[in-house]
Amino acid sequence: MQEPHLEIRGEAAVVAWYKGKSHQHYEDSFRLLPREVPVVGSQDRGEIYAVFDGIGGCPLGRSSAIKMADTLTRFFTEPENFANSVSGLTRLLMEGNQEIYDWGFIPGSNHMKGGCCGSVAWIKDNLLTVFHAGDTSALHLAGDNYVRLSEADQYDAYLVTKCFGQGTDLAMSITTATVEPFDQVLLYSDGVSKVIGTKEALDLVNQFDEPKRRAAVLARNARARGSRDDITVLCAEIPDDQED
Repeated sequence: MQEPHLEIRGEAAVVAWYKGKSHQHYEDSFRLLPREVPVVGSQDRGEIYAVFDGIGGCPLGRSSAIKMADTLTRFFTEPENFANSVSGLTRLLMEGNQEIYDWGFIPGSNHMKGGCCGSVAWIKDNLLTVFHAGDTSALHLAGDNYVRLSEADQYDAYLVTKCFGQGTDLAMSITTATVEPFDQVLLYSDGVSKVIGTKEALDLVNQFDEPKRRAAVLARNARARGSRDDITVLCAEIPDDQED
């Protein structure tokens, strides 16, 4: 079986991904913004990691996922516009959400042109805050234990009920957890969760300690289980001097 594509940033942040077998293009998107990225490390604004999944029924779903991932960089390049706080990052995400909504609707229908699910993890000092909409997954890993930081069920008759692109109707969930050095955050798209449950995903990643091997084993197993969707797994470790 083909090995997943890997993208690594910094000392302990990695994404493993496959393009969906039934897709012409890879329609997920992700962002790795650890402190090793100069624009991130030059400021005391923490680190950001994210996975977005373009909604297949939206003709601009892929563009929406890319748009939301690109929007995150503004938290560091425009500090004067977005407060170094949960409210500041919320404002940024809602601006991206509104821009996608403003792309409009498919002519003659009430279906949006754009839309994507997504989980965004912001690590600042000893806090992990997850901003979430849709069917992506976010887990806080602490040793062999975990806490799910995304809503478990976002479906209504197999349709996503929350997504970036809903404009003012978006009820984005925000969850905060205290973290310790060497804890990890695990984000993944529904190309994984459609074929692997949360408990089994934890059993797989807990065979290893390193983010690279954890991301790769989960992506590889989702592919082996027959997932035809895009598969994206991001794993990042909390720095041991995060509180310095």
